Amino acid sequence: MELTKITEMKVNTMVPSTKAPNRRSINSKVLWVDLYGFRLLYGKNCKFQLPSPYEFVMHWEGEALTPPKKDDPNSKTEWTAAGKAAMRSLNGRQTNFKFRPGIHYIVKEPNHWDDYHTSPQRPEEIYEVLRHTWVLKRRPRPCVPILEGIPVPAPTKSPEWNSRFFLLFLAHGR
Repeated sequence: MELTKITEMKVNTMVPSTKAPNRRSINSKVLWVDLYGFRLLYGKNCKFQLPSPYEFVMHWEGEALTPPKKDDPNSKTEWTAAGKAAMRSLNGRQTNFKFRPGIHYIVKEPNHWDDYHTSPQRPEEIYEVLRHTWVLKRRPRPCVPILEGIPVPAPTKSPEWNSRFFLLFLAHGR
């Protein structure tokens, strides 16, 4: 993705109805295009270089990061100074206060035994929000992604069209 000429990037997503609209849930839906497009492509033990989009969705899942819970040793996030101050204030005790990822809480760097992977730290202007919002976890069992709403390859289509489909979804992303 070319980012040199972009001055503002905005994504509109549908928010399903919920009892607590200001709180992130572990069941939040991930934007797969963002996770695949901004995955780590370099470095030692990089697991995300070779998979095609199809293989990526088959073997990896995105998990929403939520504010840390009290007495949870497996929490993937930790409070920042601003988050601790908000918790001490009256606003933090209100149920409708919105804790913001990257401002009130940040992701913990995974250890070698942890089962999740974070987005890169640099460049900050690209990964700042995504890094503290989502982590990647390997699926315990692979799932079969179903491509909905797009025409699939068929003998009636041109060979060029069929090959574009296979290259886009099934070829290794290099």
